[in-house]
Amino acid sequence: MKVSTSIDIDTPAERVWEIIGPGFGQVGEWASAVPESRATDAPGPHGAVCSGRVCTVATPGFDELTEELTEYDPSTRRLTYRAVHGMPAFVTDARNTWQALPRPGGGTTFTMQADVQVAGIGRLVAPLLRVQLGRIGRRTGRDLKTYAETGTVSRAKAAQVHSAARTP
Repeated sequence: MKVSTSIDIDTPAERVWEIIGPGFGQVGEWASAVPESRATDAPGPHGAVCSGRVCTVATPGFDELTEELTEYDPSTRRLTYRAVHGMPAFVTDARNTWQALPRPGGGTTFTMQADVQVAGIGRLVAPLLRVQLGRIGRRTGRDLKTYAETGTVSRAKAAQVHSAARTP
């Protein structure tokens, strides 16, 4: 199944790329769907600063996710990553492509294209999974927009950080 979303960001594409490309491992700093993340140590493909990341996610049913970069192209501001560990057993493959496209007249259109393959019981829950992935994609886009335009995290991310700080 494919799930796509996009959002216009009033910041140059180079700024958005710095956040999603070289900053790939730090998604947990700004995305409310990812409470924590860390980059892998190894350099990635085509000059990427890392080969992947490990993310704690805020979605029930998902484990700590390990994701690896499979495509990284600074010239087109496009990257693709795939989940290699931590997905539910019914997910046989999960990939996501992010791109920061310059808009005529300034700004950026940020696009996300998730491609998730499921088997077994996954076929029954696929419609619900599609809805959930769409929500996560839209929320991540809004979080990125706020972070890229203001340099601060979204209200959703700030609430998450505040809640984590209060938990003993």
